[in-house]
Amino acid sequence: MIKPDGIGRHTHTLTNFVVLNATENSDRDSAIFNGASTVSLREGPAVDIPTTIERSNNGNLFIVTIDPESVDYHFGNSSLMYGISANPEFIKPAYSIQ
Repeated sequence: MIKPDGIGRHTHTLTNFVVLNATENSDRDSAIFNGASTVSLREGPAVDIPTTIERSNNGNLFIVTIDPESVDYHFGNSSLMYGISANPEFIKPAYSIQ
């Protein structure tokens, strides 16, 4: 992640996701999985964090929602994080000037 001010690049790990319920969202052609997870933080793992993962039915787009208060607003007031699962054959090397 990068902080909203553009600095502080670092990573987190979301593990031990336990699904409590799952639903389909036909309006968005996606599946929604509600549950709890463990989120790695500098201070140590935060456990039993309310987490929602929405996955597009084609498996290419993920939206992860983590309860902001449960992680002391580490990710800001917004709890949304987006991810794209890209097919490696479509990934091209960065453009470089020779």
